[in-house]
Amino acid sequence: MKPPTTGGEADASPILCPSARCQDGAYLVGVVGVDGTIGYVSPLLQVDAQFVQRAERGRDPERRFRFAQPCAEGGCRNWDGARCQVIDRAMAAKAELPPLDETSLPACGIRRSCRWFRQSGAEACRTCPLVITDLPSAAMRAEITSRAALSTEAEDALGTLSRL
Repeated sequence: MKPPTTGGEADASPILCPSARCQDGAYLVGVVGVDGTIGYVSPLLQVDAQFVQRAERGRDPERRFRFAQPCAEGGCRNWDGARCQVIDRAMAAKAELPPLDETSLPACGIRRSCRWFRQSGAEACRTCPLVITDLPSAAMRAEITSRAALSTEAEDALGTLSRL
């Protein structure tokens, strides 16, 4: 994956989701601090399989780090057809925060290619440090997958019964 641009060069890099999974090739954008806010990493780092393996040993890596990957748009459950709803919901919940101007934005390595910044500008950056990616744990993902398989089996059984 081509690193996101950071300066005046023409921006041909993909639009990045700043709330992605810990996967080989993702960018490490920040670390979740003890106060629950994101401390941004500079320079931006691309993680490899070894980092992923180590990060998965403790709590879910997405609860300890912030990652970015190309935005999946329609392939993401948070995409409404035109916008990412993660930042929209977070901004609505944090409406009482004081506004930031462009000169006081957090130091972020993906701003020029960030989906949230492109969508909502400085207002997204005001809220971004407070957003922690909340993905289901491995156990919960297994349970969801199991239930989905059971649901499919039940639908198949009901379809068979309805044909009898």
